[in-house]
Amino acid sequence: MFLGALLLAGALVYFSSCSKKNDSKPKTTTTTAADTVATVQKIDTATSYTDLTREEIAQIDTTLTDNGIAGTNSTGSLLNAGDVYAYKTKTGLYGKLKIDGIDASNNYALMIDAVTFKADGTVSKQVTNLIIHGTWSADLDNLVETSDDAATDLEWDRQTNTDTKLYPVNGAKLTKYAFKAE
Repeated sequence: MFLGALLLAGALVYFSSCSKKNDSKPKTTTTTAADTVATVQKIDTATSYTDLTREEIAQIDTTLTDNGIAGTNSTGSLLNAGDVYAYKTKTGLYGKLKIDGIDASNNYALMIDAVTFKADGTVSKQVTNLIIHGTWSADLDNLVETSDDAATDLEWDRQTNTDTKLYPVNGAKLTKYAFKAE
């Protein structure tokens, strides 16, 4: 009897956790691994990196995290060209970055496009093809590569010959952004 009740309770928990196919609420994938960040479903109108605004990034502030992201490993690059990340800098400004690529022949240099917004939504800084060399950092407030720990928002950390991770530091946060399908 007890075993039957336990199986029934387990089945109810399982089925109540399944989502409906026609559920119109935005989806958020949460993760527990320290090497990943959540992927957030777009909740407004942006359909591309270019369209993504400060206001839309601010709406997902609670999903921004300080977890690191595995960038490369022995199988190659784990970050894909075109992937978009929303971020909040150490000073509280919102922004977006797009992965342009990783150059394995140049100490796994990370190449990104990025925009940091002012509080009113206008562009504070913008850069195309910023290169962050292996074991260097980026200041997302000024959109430059830096070796100044106090200015750093993101560390691009070469851990082994093949493993590299991207870490938000000094209170900065980010999350991978998934655009709403049209």
